[in-house]
Amino acid sequence: MYFSGLEHMKSILLTTLLLLTATITRAQFSDNFDDGNIDDWGGDISSFIANGTGQLQLMGDCDSGDTNYISSAVATHDSAVWEFFVDLDFDPSAANHARIYLQSNNADLIGLLNGYFVKIGEDGSGDVVHVCRQDGLTVVPVCDGITNVAVSPTLGIKVVRTEAAVWELYLDPAGGTSYVFESAATDATYNGGDYFGIYCKYTSSRCDEFYFDNVFVDPLYVDVDAPFISALNFISPTELEVDFNEDVDEASAETASNYSVDGGVGAPVNATLNAVDQSKVLLTFASAFPEAVTLTLTVNDVADQNGNPLITDSETFSYYTPDQYDVVINEIFADIEPVVNFPLPEFVEIYNTAPVEINLEGWVIADAAADSDPFPAYNLPAGGYVILCDENDADELAAFPNVLALPGFPGLNNDGDFLMLLDPDGNFIHTADYSLDWYDNTAKEEGGWSLEMIDPLNPCQSDDNWTASTSDNGFTPGEENSVYASNPDETSPAVLSAYPVTTDSLIVYFDEPVEVNSLNTTDFTVDNGIGNPTEIIMAIIYPQQVKLVFATTFNPGIIYTLTVEGVTDCSGNEIGVIQTVQFGLPESPDTLDIVINEVLFNPYSGGVDFVELYNRSNKIIDISKLVIAELNVVEPDVVDESSQLAPQGRLLFPASYLVLSESTSNITTQYGVNDMGNFIEPPDMPGYGDNEGIVALYDQTLHVLDQFHYYDDWHYDLLTDVNGVSLERVSYERGTENQNNWHSAAADVGYATPGYQNSVFGDIHINGDISFEYNVFSPDGDGYHDLFIISYSTAADGFTGNFKIFDAQGRIVKELMNNELLSREGFITWDGVDDDGKASKMGIHILYAELFNLQGQSETYKMKFTLVKKQ
Repeated sequence: MYFSGLEHMKSILLTTLLLLTATITRAQFSDNFDDGNIDDWGGDISSFIANGTGQLQLMGDCDSGDTNYISSAVATHDSAVWEFFVDLDFDPSAANHARIYLQSNNADLIGLLNGYFVKIGEDGSGDVVHVCRQDGLTVVPVCDGITNVAVSPTLGIKVVRTEAAVWELYLDPAGGTSYVFESAATDATYNGGDYFGIYCKYTSSRCDEFYFDNVFVDPLYVDVDAPFISALNFISPTELEVDFNEDVDEASAETASNYSVDGGVGAPVNATLNAVDQSKVLLTFASAFPEAVTLTLTVNDVADQNGNPLITDSETFSYYTPDQYDVVINEIFADIEPVVNFPLPEFVEIYNTAPVEINLEGWVIADAAADSDPFPAYNLPAGGYVILCDENDADELAAFPNVLALPGFPGLNNDGDFLMLLDPDGNFIHTADYSLDWYDNTAKEEGGWSLEMIDPLNPCQSDDNWTASTSDNGFTPGEENSVYASNPDETSPAVLSAYPVTTDSLIVYFDEPVEVNSLNTTDFTVDNGIGNPTEIIMAIIYPQQVKLVFATTFNPGIIYTLTVEGVTDCSGNEIGVIQTVQFGLPESPDTLDIVINEVLFNPYSGGVDFVELYNRSNKIIDISKLVIAELNVVEPDVVDESSQLAPQGRLLFPASYLVLSESTSNITTQYGVNDMGNFIEPPDMPGYGDNEGIVALYDQTLHVLDQFHYYDDWHYDLLTDVNGVSLERVSYERGTENQNNWHSAAADVGYATPGYQNSVFGDIHINGDISFEYNVFSPDGDGYHDLFIISYSTAADGFTGNFKIFDAQGRIVKELMNNELLSREGFITWDGVDDDGKASKMGIHILYAELFNLQGQSETYKMKFTLVKKQ
């Protein structure tokens, strides 16, 4: 019945007086069952009796066993005390145990409910009393006692809930009221309950062996306040969930005319009370809410379960479907030590860049190894921050506003990780693939400083938009970043590579995220009769990758060219010029299809090692299936360090170079390389010894493709400092372990040639018995004819050789080889250093060579050449 005007006011006053009277006359609840009845209880009352000794006794199903309960309307709020007596005339177990419900929102203790209870009975000999929380049908431990109650327990039990939601458990193991403290824990999930009850689960043999007595609850809570709206949550474009601050009456809550939305939306077509949580009402509307329009929901005449009516309440809301980059990862604190000012645990801060509030319920923060539990309902305002952390670290961040402590929060790797922010449907919202390079500060990357985004409104620039915090504390959780500045993205996207995943599809890798809505099949064209793709598939969490599916299949042995145009990044920058990239179906490499071509093992101070590979075959090779390793120099069969070359598919084409290092930027800066297209950073790039080491390249079956055992004395003898100087391979076609096939890189190229042809490269050909690559050489470090290369061939196996260099006056300058067994063909190099370790003088020189075998065959050669130097 509804009242209006004065009549309505009288009704409210009468209700208030009745409730005040109830508060005065029934501030406590107690029942000692001495009166022989259980009239104040409901539920399975036929399964319980008040027996002749003045105790409540179970009288259940003695044929098959069952679960029975009784409950009473005993409302308590955020602080209360419960006392009661329990006697179980058996050893309790999972099949025979009791629950005493202290606070429940449902009188039915077997169905779905939210609340707290005391449990006595579990399997095993270490049974204790537990205080538990129940969420629907899920039971969550709150605190555990310490007294063993495994054998026929007779107990006096007292539970206290404080205003701060601390649950304290006390026991008297003798069954009296001399209580002793057992344990305590905090749980504020539910702020009260409407029912107290007793629950017995039993087998047939225990059907009448549960006894209870002396129930006392103080104080009772008498609700005189009307409910109000505590939150609004979107379920779908036509569904809005209203959260009230307390459970509401079903009849008034499900009256659709009690709700109305302005802006022409009107009343819902249906209102449904949540069966589990009766503080929630789902409203269903006939049409979708308009996007990003501020609306007002007005609620009238919805009452709580004690009959207190809400006269009028309203709440504004805006419906908005979050898109990519509407919420961004804005700060990452991964390496917490050393402490800069005061300690904090790991955290990730996210920021709402959208123009409206966004509900984060069901969202997830994840890395490559783990996902957090879904976020609880949390409304992140426009321009608002929230700090995400592990649930165990919440107390350490309590001084900061807006913290979401999450079970399963991913551990943040100090040296880099791939973080993902996903909406409830698993859609990518933002990622941060951070690394130590993002700090732009070698001191701060050692720890104690957070990574901060420079411009959260331009989040598409990856490492160019991140740097180390400049705050005196080392971080700025929950507030504007210390490095905040305008940092617009004005760089067009570029195509990095293309990789076929099947014979009719390939993945295209860009250097930054691209805008999915800008993509058209006509933006991509493949030559050799393939044409445009029929389908474009965006990776959910890798927005810099695009999968293309074609109607025509690719053929082996063909290098295709993909042409890309019209694609834009997420900042709206379009590819300025048509870009092309090659791809083809990869083949498995054989031994020496790829060779080790250059090694920097003793870098400058602050520098890094690198290894350069060269594809000397006619094959397209997938380097993601290869492994680079460092072998132990004492036990070469032992791998000290190794790394997959690339975690994702990437191709190495014939006659192409590939540089491996832990820092591409370090190498390219040190040696002035502009084209970084053939540089990669293996995830765990090995480091190599300064004096000696073994570089090995394996295929995916760990078959050796090439191996190089180097020594520092293979460097050019006249170099006074070999720091930062690489060893270069002279010929792709000659043996890797041949010292003559390696030489220090030339000074004129900066002592290394990462990613392009070696400065000492020699395309060695065997021309007759003895031949020179060139008759004039200049060992002056300019990268041109720095090595004198002598090629030889023999008529048969088993020849021995002597090679010596003389000056024009017939004086010996250098003994290159003395009675060494020769292969059928090979080469020898001379770097212009004499036997005394000095640079030879300019002028005519003579090679004297003698080749002989044990069968008496012998040939000698005297051949002139010229050594010149820069003036």
